[in-house]
Amino acid sequence: MAIKLLRREKAQEYCGLSNTEFYRRIKSGLLPVGIPSGKAIRVWPDYEIEKIQKAIIAGASDEEIRIVVSNIHKERGAACGRT
Repeated sequence: MAIKLLRREKAQEYCGLSNTEFYRRIKSGLLPVGIPSGKAIRVWPDYEIEKIQKAIIAGASDEEIRIVVSNIHKERGAACGRT
């Protein structure tokens, strides 16, 4: 399965969120921080956004979603050898 890197607009669209709500959720830990991809570009792997959406559909609380987001950030660090 190929990983798609979504730019902000596509990640927002996938989530069905306005620009303001998208960034509010990042700030409050309900969405992962984007990955730098160029000077002023951030991207989100599609499978990370999908994990969040599945948690929401399953009825996860905000605290449970924050745990999912924290795990996503940890997985990113582990993938490049950081602990």
